[in-house]
Amino acid sequence: MRECGRLILNQNQLETMVPGEIIPFSFDTDISLQMTRRRTRLGEGIQDYQFRTNDGGDALLIEVNRGWRRGDTALYGVVNTADKVYFIDNCGTACNVRYWMKKEDANKNRR
Repeated sequence: MRECGRLILNQNQLETMVPGEIIPFSFDTDISLQMTRRRTRLGEGIQDYQFRTNDGGDALLIEVNRGWRRGDTALYGVVNTADKVYFIDNCGTACNVRYWMKKEDANKNRR
């Protein structure tokens, strides 16, 4: 694994996105995400979002509402770009982190 950083989730923007809409992935990368289909409800308080990256990759984000308060949401996911794989994990209320590894290293670990 490589660098780790905070990922700020704009929950309102994520929940109101429509297919074709584009958002930045992270303030310190040049990666953008284009929604490929409307969010899907997977269960009570659980939704998934699918995207295409601006470099031909793809992304899947899972949003889990962990409580009754707005903002008590956890985000999990994977963003595959041309050269990196980003992992998104939750670290508490209003706290999500992302870390990455080179795609070539991820492929080596699969053998």
